[in-house]
Amino acid sequence: MKKIINDFNSFPSEVRKYLIYHAIGSPLLIGWVILPVYIYITGYTVFDAGIFYTFFSLFSILSVYIIGKISDRITINYLFSISDFLESLAFFFFSISYGAFSSFFIFLGGALDRIAANFSPAFEVYNMEIFPENGREKMLVYYLNLPEFSQLVTFPIWGTLLGLLFPTVIAYRISFLALSVGMFFLSFLPIFYLKKVNKSLKYQNNLIKKRSIIRRLSLSAKIIFVIEILFVIAGGLIPSIVLINYIVNELGGNLFHVVGIEVAVSLTKLILAYIIKEQGREQRFKMIFIGFGFISIFPLLMFNEPNMQRIVLAYVFFTIGDTIFYPYYLSVIYEKIPKEISGEFFGLLQSIKKIISISLPLIAGLIAYKIAPLANYYFSFVIYLIIFFLFVFLKNG
Repeated sequence: MKKIINDFNSFPSEVRKYLIYHAIGSPLLIGWVILPVYIYITGYTVFDAGIFYTFFSLFSILSVYIIGKISDRITINYLFSISDFLESLAFFFFSISYGAFSSFFIFLGGALDRIAANFSPAFEVYNMEIFPENGREKMLVYYLNLPEFSQLVTFPIWGTLLGLLFPTVIAYRISFLALSVGMFFLSFLPIFYLKKVNKSLKYQNNLIKKRSIIRRLSLSAKIIFVIEILFVIAGGLIPSIVLINYIVNELGGNLFHVVGIEVAVSLTKLILAYIIKEQGREQRFKMIFIGFGFISIFPLLMFNEPNMQRIVLAYVFFTIGDTIFYPYYLSVIYEKIPKEISGEFFGLLQSIKKIISISLPLIAGLIAYKIAPLANYYFSFVIYLIIFFLFVFLKNG
């Protein structure tokens, strides 16, 4: 602990303020864990939740053009504030979502959140400006892990309050209102507390791209393109609404149990951040296959009506696998995609991901509603198997 405090104090003041801003804001994200539970305890089905989240995704794409027009005229700090303020409004609308207008306010709150999410590239711009090259790696470790630590401390409190002590609909609405107030005050910090970065976000509208780029890709790049799409589908078929529906409506659990999974995941990430040692370039595919092995076990553990202990174990396995796998997978991507077409490649890929993601919550909700609550994990497992064989081709290609 003393080393952590000394490291933190050694950072420039503007970096410390930025880290504190994230540490304060991160616990407020519990609202997006609370929302699916709230949807179910107010009488909606998993299929209804799929409709909600599909609408959220659709609105995200429709708002891209407007965001692009606004973001390149406003400096980064103000974009942070706008994003936090929109989150505040989203939580407020959730807090008043009852009666005949319940669905409308849930739709409206989710749409505002997706608008706010479109400002997220602003953080990358700010990161590049605020973190000096000397010591950047250490600062990024704190940037990634301090929010996890904040959630590790605060999420169990929310889980205990709403899951065990006050598991009522009115308590959930009061919680949304409290989170709205918290986000509202947070929205002032980027303007009055953080260092000013006088840059705007040059948001690119990637919805329409020339598909001719695909013909110019190497076989390895095409395989990566397909892998990326399959990852989106595999993850999109098992969104949180499916898991939380099973916990709440099948196991009779509540927010306390849902938060237990979040805490286990955060704790796993924090532990792995300090015990995993960087491997050499020649070990990349070895680490990819090790990590992907854990990821592939994850859906298997969700077969045959798992209890809470097995669910926690499954998501810990996924977190271990993803933490091992992802950095080395990124390294392969950066090697296989030529720099001269990287902008077009990732732009087209992002556009396709967004389009595919629109319908995935609806499909996921329909599968869980019509077939079985956790049938989605069977489909994801099949997709993971396909991805595994594609990695074999990529390694040998």
